[in-house]
Amino acid sequence: MGYRQMDVCGWSAAWFEIYADDSEAWDRLLLGGMPGVRADKHFETVYELQTGLFRSLQELLRADQGEFEIEIAAYPIVGECDSLPPGADRHFMEEKTVGALVKVGGHPVSLCRNNGFTVDNEYFIDADTYATAERNKGYGTQAAAALIGYYLEQNMLPLWETTQDNLASQRLALKLGFLPAEQYPVYTFELQK
Repeated sequence: MGYRQMDVCGWSAAWFEIYADDSEAWDRLLLGGMPGVRADKHFETVYELQTGLFRSLQELLRADQGEFEIEIAAYPIVGECDSLPPGADRHFMEEKTVGALVKVGGHPVSLCRNNGFTVDNEYFIDADTYATAERNKGYGTQAAAALIGYYLEQNMLPLWETTQDNLASQRLALKLGFLPAEQYPVYTFELQK
């Protein structure tokens, strides 16, 4: 089992998203029905870290690191592809970012990384625990705490983004000391064949 990168290999030019503010005007324009396009809308929330809450949790987590190891290293943002989607730039396929990988018995179970979207001193986090059997054991918390701690030492602040229906991600964000800061709609479009 390995770690997972952003999967753009299966993407096509027939799908895209628009992030906007929540207004009836956008709904009418973007969801009003366009021939040959399937449009949908969901909400995402950005969470901001409350460093005081995080530092208290971080002290508790350090005492619990006996059964696994955490590796901070550079990981590809995008996985390898046999062929690139239309319009993809190979440069982005070679980009790497820092992540924290939790291994149990030498096997990767959870990865938390900067997703490559950084503005000034803020970055967005991606977190994955791969096997369903390994979830709810605290590995995602450990990986995220290690990554956040790494970046806090460099005066970088994490942002956590998740969809309204991803309750596990929301719980993890709150556990780590993040609080909701902004919610906005995301309009998705798929060109029909």
